[in-house]
Amino acid sequence: YNSTSPYAESLVDCTYSNTLSSSCTLAILPLLAKENVMPSINNIMDRVVVSHQWMGDRFKDFLVNSDSNDDFKYLLRATTAIVISYDIRPSFYWAATGAIYLDAQNFWLTPDERDTINEAPDFRSDFGNELQFAMPWRYVKDNDYADSYFTNDQRVTRTVSDGFYRLTSLLYHELAHANDFFPSTEWFSHNNQSRILDAALSTNFESDDLAIVFPLQSNEMRSLAQVSFAGVSASDSQKSYSPSDIEAFFSPDLATGFYAYSSEREDYALLFEELM
Repeated sequence: YNSTSPYAESLVDCTYSNTLSSSCTLAILPLLAKENVMPSINNIMDRVVVSHQWMGDRFKDFLVNSDSNDDFKYLLRATTAIVISYDIRPSFYWAATGAIYLDAQNFWLTPDERDTINEAPDFRSDFGNELQFAMPWRYVKDNDYADSYFTNDQRVTRTVSDGFYRLTSLLYHELAHANDFFPSTEWFSHNNQSRILDAALSTNFESDDLAIVFPLQSNEMRSLAQVSFAGVSASDSQKSYSPSDIEAFFSPDLATGFYAYSSEREDYALLFEELM
């Protein structure tokens, strides 16, 4: 995004290159906190990679105008970079690079901006189609959907508020992952010559602590989550489960949502997202 960034030469190679074969070291691309424990917006924008310039402009506008409590500026300290691209779907955090990857659908305001985004569906869209239940969810504000939704054929200009809650919930979720792999207590303890992935995997995960203190009990739901979110083939018994079966598995447990069963890391990130 910023061609004069001190990391301009390494950002793309370390986070979004087709030739990336090994994790970069923290010396080449350190955590944002290592550079500045109280990062400015300019510090953050120096770590942004985009496929189209408008995406970075929108992200910067969000930090300037919609992060009045500095939640995201502080949570971003546990990342090495922010990648926003036309071809990212779904959004994710990757420990191999220490970066968050954001679907540009969360940022467009004008029809022309939306036109630059790949319309391919989330690759997980067909997972779990053979199951006989669905677990819909939504965020609600004033007894209605918190965000506005526009179909692709609607040539509309969105306001910032139309997608505000969707974007903030996404950022809380992905940055929960980043801070799980790189908690503040360990930001300054890593060897700069360590690969980002090695440093990330050496951490004391808070998500592990959550799983110990508040474990999810339902093995049935855990297995079903692998079908719905990881693409594992459903067994005949799983295909036969009715909604009442799912209710019996899910209701006594501590999960706040179906996605929490996909992994201990996702249980942690989903809980943080919902709480915030």
